[in-house]
Amino acid sequence: MKNLFALVCSTYQLGNLTSIPSLMSGNDINTNYKVTTTKGNFLLKIIDIENYKKNHFVDKQALILSLTVGEQVAESMFKNNIPAVPALPHGNNEKMLMIDQKIIFVYPFVEGRISSLENITQDKIKKVANLLAKIHSLKISSEMGRIKWNMTIASLSDLVTQKPWLQLKDIQIFNQMLNELESFIQINSKQAIHAIKHSDDLVLAHNEMIPQNILWNLRDEPIIVDWESGGYMPVAVNYVDTLLAWCLESKENKYVLNTRKADGFIKEYERVQPKIKLTDNAISIVTAKWLLWLAFCSNRIAQPENQEVYIEFIFDTLKVLNFIQYHAHELEDLHHVHYAT
Repeated sequence: MKNLFALVCSTYQLGNLTSIPSLMSGNDINTNYKVTTTKGNFLLKIIDIENYKKNHFVDKQALILSLTVGEQVAESMFKNNIPAVPALPHGNNEKMLMIDQKIIFVYPFVEGRISSLENITQDKIKKVANLLAKIHSLKISSEMGRIKWNMTIASLSDLVTQKPWLQLKDIQIFNQMLNELESFIQINSKQAIHAIKHSDDLVLAHNEMIPQNILWNLRDEPIIVDWESGGYMPVAVNYVDTLLAWCLESKENKYVLNTRKADGFIKEYERVQPKIKLTDNAISIVTAKWLLWLAFCSNRIAQPENQEVYIEFIFDTLKVLNFIQYHAHELEDLHHVHYAT
């Protein structure tokens, strides 16, 4: 690894290492290191190509395109005064570096903290909604983003056909929740395929503006990191997905909607950006996005070293799907009441 760090520092002209790089986070797919050099602090992201392909059900070409689009979106957002953190360039303005079977990106190191669900305040909700509305108001486009969008449609179609989450039925602890969701998943996944193929309200966005991907600096201002999912998404889908990520709360082993937070989110978004119409199609596509994550987790849990953490992720995902199945109307009702006033 020492030679790898030295090569990266040389390629990106980061100066000389002044200390041993420290592991910030990571697994067998994606690893992040803090690197301190004579020119400052940087974040080094290392993606293992083979493990990424195996767990995300993509080939190398699709992976490279997807990551490239994500960085293009981050760069466009940064240039439009959105607090994004795009990767640093090297050589002929290239951002991606490939060494052996690894993809490497280098970022300026950003100081900040992630806010846990219980520490998400109304002020943070307002700032996230404001950012999302500004992102949705931008008039930017991407030809490669269109290709990535078509790949997303293909992935969802494969998902509906293969139903990889069914293998979780072999694990007793998931049986009851999966049985309760089975009919809902089947109906909504088919509806999602139709809806996503006929979506014409696409916007370029981060697509995972969840609490884990927002850093809060000392002034309590948000900074959006980890743009690898960046690309096109129907605006209402991105809106609902983000609202749920920030306004759902765990209560008695289920997720409930914090209506006060949701109302604040809706009001601030609408102050910046025109009203969004919530439809069954949007809810179906949000459901399908969660099924993609469930498929990923289903694949990862088969590996013994990942079981503990992914059991938790799967339970969390099933709880979100349960909320959508039984309580999505609460969000729609709140939205309609607010816009009726």
